[in-house]
Amino acid sequence: MFRLVGTKGDLVSLAMLWNCKQSLGVAGNKSLERKKSMNPVIGLDISKGQSQGQVFLDKGQPYGKSFSFLHTQEGLHYLLNLINDVTKLSGHSPTVILESTGHYQAAVVQFLEEHSIIFIV
Repeated sequence: MFRLVGTKGDLVSLAMLWNCKQSLGVAGNKSLERKKSMNPVIGLDISKGQSQGQVFLDKGQPYGKSFSFLHTQEGLHYLLNLINDVTKLSGHSPTVILESTGHYQAAVVQFLEEHSIIFIV
């Protein structure tokens, strides 16, 4: 798990920043080369008792509609099924990115850890 310290940014931008396979190399005259692909990510907006989320299969390409789930066993298994579906569809396990919300994210983080899912807080 990584903890990012600083201002709260847009969750989608954070997801793209973290997981993009963008090779930003400096060539002779300091021009930047960018590759336009990324591994899938799931961004979560955590609140008391429930979360809102969005899946991105690639940069700027949301997959499906945004979703929500309760922080119950049933709701967390909904998230796990979604993660498994994204893995099958993309061939890569998605990284889950969530904001630090004090203690509200604790149930989600514990569940992700128990299922060995990569996440960033």
